[in-house]
Amino acid sequence: MANILVIDDDTAVLATVELVLKRQGHEVITTTDAYAGLGRLEQASFDLVIVDIFMPEMDGLETIN
Repeated sequence: MANILVIDDDTAVLATVELVLKRQGHEVITTTDAYAGLGRLEQASFDLVIVDIFMPEMDGLETIN
C-alpha cells in the first residue's frame, strides 16, 4: 500500500482522512502545518501528499510549489 502525507490545519479533517486511508491499508502521516509537512517531505518519501488549499501562513498552493 501507499505511504501518504496529509497536511491540513483542521484536526477533524485530518482524523477523518487518516481513518479512511488507514482502513484501506495505507501508511498515513498527518500534520496541521505546511512548514511541518515540508519538513516531513525532507525526512521521508511519500507516494501521495494530500494538502489543504486554505491554510494560514502558507496555503496549499504555496506548499506544493
